[in-house]
Amino acid sequence: LYVLLAGAGIPARRTFVMIVIVGLALWTDRVVQVHKILLSAAVLILLFDPLALHQPGFWLSFMAVAMILYVAVRHQAKPVKQGIWGHLCQWGVSFVRVQIAVTVGLFALTLFFWGRASIVGPVANAVAIPLFSFVVTPLALSGSILPEPLDGWLLSVTDQLLVVFCGFLDWIGNLPYAVWTVPFPSLYLVVFAVVGVLWLLAPKGWHWRIAGVGFFLPVLALTS
Repeated sequence: LYVLLAGAGIPARRTFVMIVIVGLALWTDRVVQVHKILLSAAVLILLFDPLALHQPGFWLSFMAVAMILYVAVRHQAKPVKQGIWGHLCQWGVSFVRVQIAVTVGLFALTLFFWGRASIVGPVANAVAIPLFSFVVTPLALSGSILPEPLDGWLLSVTDQLLVVFCGFLDWIGNLPYAVWTVPFPSLYLVVFAVVGVLWLLAPKGWHWRIAGVGFFLPVLALTS
């Protein structure tokens, strides 16, 4: 129902399919590797919507999740810290790590599709993700089902939050050097940069991970 309310876009469908696969795996007492879940979601989406392959949202959505999984699996063996403060610190570190991974992972693809990439995007995401996940979405859904006068009050609060957030986006988007603009890079430069991402974010113990930065140099050398 939520996927339909959200417009059934590619990110929403991808999330839905992945959740269904995980649910079926738990139901049947099976262990499914994360990369197989992601690949299965891509196959199912393309099976019913082959033209999705030509949409930037398909590549960006799956690349973002791939980067999250790539980083998360690398750190899943770490022990969980005890206490509320320890949990909060560990959650904060994981959140920052994921934001960096997604930003770096989508940088080349964003340049390939639009010829520009947001430098302030991680800051906007750091505000948007918790705001929409824990405040805006619950308030909007609650306001759509609760009776009067609660529904009007909740939707009014949601509207004011969105107004403030949009103002924040306008401000941060107009900062100097908020957007990196380059001529549209060639596909081989994008592939080269993606290899650099995988190298840079490789598991601990991988030799010369910093060398992954070198794979970005051809894209970064482009000037508009």
